[in-house]
Amino acid sequence: MGRAQVGQVAIAIGNPLGFASSVATGVVSALGRTIQGVGGNAIEQVIQTDVALNPGNSGGPLVSSSGKIVGINTAIIQGAQGLSFSVPIDTAKWVLQVRHAARAPPARRRARSGPLLPTNAPRPPPLVLTGRVSSLLPC
Repeated sequence: MGRAQVGQVAIAIGNPLGFASSVATGVVSALGRTIQGVGGNAIEQVIQTDVALNPGNSGGPLVSSSGKIVGINTAIIQGAQGLSFSVPIDTAKWVLQVRHAARAPPARRRARSGPLLPTNAPRPPPLVLTGRVSSLLPC
């Protein structure tokens, strides 16, 4: 897994509009953006790219030219061209670890001692829920 860098090539893999296993390329335009989604949910620290994403790309990987997954394709702004957003891979991994720990059977949860994640594990900033922009759509 890797971290995105501004200017690096970004490759999105997904199933846009039902076309299986499609690939689109672009460039990482910015890091640390905050976008507001339908229903007022804000997503912070996202990767902005100019990859041409379409409905069906959500959940697919955003990959660097060296083949490392740097993000998860998340959203586009309806009517905009060349403006797409991905959740950084470190954030996605953290969310999966927390969800996995929360779904563990009670006996397994009680048997575990210490924090869910190592204390030295990098933690992404918390997601903040505010505002509303109706033009932001999942891709």
